[in-house]
Amino acid sequence: MSTHYNPDQFSRPKRNTTDWVKTKWFPFVATGVGALALGVLIGASGQPEPAAAPLPPALTVTASPTPAPTVTKTVEVAPASCLKALDLSEQGFSYAAEAMGYMGDALTAAGDFNVAGLTKANEDIAVVSPKLKALTSPMKSASAECRAAAK
Repeated sequence: MSTHYNPDQFSRPKRNTTDWVKTKWFPFVATGVGALALGVLIGASGQPEPAAAPLPPALTVTASPTPAPTVTKTVEVAPASCLKALDLSEQGFSYAAEAMGYMGDALTAAGDFNVAGLTKANEDIAVVSPKLKALTSPMKSASAECRAAAK
């Protein structure tokens, strides 16, 4: 055994420096360079267009005024039956929305196995249902009158 220090005895073998693609740091550097290039492209695309040359002053033309032409407008007036049909439809939609609210309450009560809530929602729907049925006939007749007047 020798007491002399031999540096080759404790050193690592040298790496192949020509194959840098297989190094551990290459994917990180390649990703960084790609991100930088993408950032430059995105940044350059957001630059405003260069300002155009100023336009020459506009020419002034003097003309003698002419009388404005007479315009005849035809205004269509909706028949009263159409307005009645619209009013009845809006009322029917409000009744239907109210009934849908009660149906939502019924579904929630059914999901919670709440028999009292189901019964209450059913009673509420039973109150709205005759109102909606009573509105159906006048709404259909007003709608038919409106369609007949439109022809």
